[in-house]
Amino acid sequence: MQNMKIGLIQMGLKTSTDLEPEAIRDAMNEAHLPMIQQAADQGVQVLCFQEVFTQASRRAPHGDHRACV
Repeated sequence: MQNMKIGLIQMGLKTSTDLEPEAIRDAMNEAHLPMIQQAADQGVQVLCFQEVFTQASRRAPHGDHRACV
């Protein structure tokens, strides 16, 4: 059996919830980049992120997740 190195990132919101969803997404992407690089530098093969990357836009109708990133 082969070993695999796994990483997890959990981060609080780095911007105001008053911003547009796209701006929040972009800010969160930028905030994660140093941690992603650190994981890569440490040999992480699978990196898991919290649900912030799968939230539907505020503009999406309830239950319509086609707008998910």
